[in-house]
Amino acid sequence: MQNNNNPRDPIQDLLDGATHRIQHPSFLHDISASRLPSQAATDSSSPCPEPPPRVRHHRGPEVEIEDPPDPARNDSAYNAPAAALQHSLEHAVEQLGLGVASTTVAGPGSFQTFDHGHSDLVLAVDFDFYGTRMVTASSDQRLRVWDRKEQEWVITDAWRAHDAEIVDVKFNGPFTTPTFASIAEDSRLKVWTEDVLQVPNSSHRFRCIYTFRSETGVPFCSLDFKSLMTETYLATITRDGYLAVYHPVDFDELSTEWGRMEAMHVCVTPSRAEETGFRVSWHGENMPCWTAVDAGLDRHALSLAVAAMDVVKIYRTDKDKKFYLAAELTGARNIIRDLGWANGAMRGYDLIAAASKDGVVRIYEVSTPKPGSGSAAASSATTATPGQQARGTASVSLDAAGAAGEAPSNGGTVPAANPQAGIVKHVVKLVGEVGKEHGGVWRLAWSFSGDLLVTTGDDGSIRAWKRSVGGAWLEAAQVDVEGN
Repeated sequence: MQNNNNPRDPIQDLLDGATHRIQHPSFLHDISASRLPSQAATDSSSPCPEPPPRVRHHRGPEVEIEDPPDPARNDSAYNAPAAALQHSLEHAVEQLGLGVASTTVAGPGSFQTFDHGHSDLVLAVDFDFYGTRMVTASSDQRLRVWDRKEQEWVITDAWRAHDAEIVDVKFNGPFTTPTFASIAEDSRLKVWTEDVLQVPNSSHRFRCIYTFRSETGVPFCSLDFKSLMTETYLATITRDGYLAVYHPVDFDELSTEWGRMEAMHVCVTPSRAEETGFRVSWHGENMPCWTAVDAGLDRHALSLAVAAMDVVKIYRTDKDKKFYLAAELTGARNIIRDLGWANGAMRGYDLIAAASKDGVVRIYEVSTPKPGSGSAAASSATTATPGQQARGTASVSLDAAGAAGEAPSNGGTVPAANPQAGIVKHVVKLVGEVGKEHGGVWRLAWSFSGDLLVTTGDDGSIRAWKRSVGGAWLEAAQVDVEGN
């Protein structure tokens, strides 16, 4: 019996309750990769088992995700995994954008739509690192920059940026001068920065600080920034498959001269009447996968995935910062429209998704065995079937390309592993095929933690895919946006 002369301390009650909560088994059960503090954490690196499969309810533009009932669990944190999945879905959807009459962005618990203000189709959308600034690019040759204020997107400025339709736009990373770049059918790439001395919505708030012209005279079709702390790298590819990587001569000043670090044709140049599919995507983390580093890859190596028609090629840099062809991802039966490199370097292998015109998103594992291991000797660095010739393109540095300034010639294969030089051998495995429900996928994006893949396609829906405990990729959520 409690002594009334010594009433129980309420603070002690709270501490005891917290201790009991921590000791409760469901506390560990509810921790998912999306809730861990490290961006490199993934389901495969977490010692906790995944929660049971979730039931999806589709109710118009909202997504409601529900865990199946479990009589053994009655604590207040029961719905935490669902909230984490919802958060990952919203973040990944922000990376997609929609080329329709309105732009869809994620809000707390729902998806918001608003009039983007362009007079033609929106062809590209991108968000800054923090998700508080958005830029939209359109066929009307204009860029529009938006800032998020009190759960609403407010226009900051709009201006005519190119002399032709703008096909892609990307923000730079958070550790350098805040900039973004745009490319258009006028064969120009422009780097933009904000001039805070100019009045918002004056069409002069953002100014062009550098301009590239396509070296082949063919328009650019894709670009991507890579920020390695204070270093900035920019990858571009044109419609004839000419890949070029640039960096500013002075990393602290992006408005000065940019140097060309590498250049090559990634495949045989297609004919002018042929539909082409070329995209570039940097590995988004500061370090490569730890198994690749353990096998000899430089800790500061650059890793670039390139869609070259119906093949994805992975390029890495050796210890001399020279690019080499590291692996090929094959299997697509038509051109590749988009690709993405998932975060999660601590999982032990890389995940790359590629959306093809054949209506399938293929998900690949790219692992790196230790030098001299049996699996490394017996496996190929390409997913080509036996007897199929690997259509690789050796990366040749500019120093070896000749004084004439011509791009390196085609030809060559994946080089043999040489850990001393920072060249490693990969094993590529096709682990999933999704997206057939779309009728054709155009864009894809990974969540920030790399555990959720979001796709959008011809059916006017956004679908989220998550890997199950058994390894299969299953649909986790769906949002219909057609007509919004």
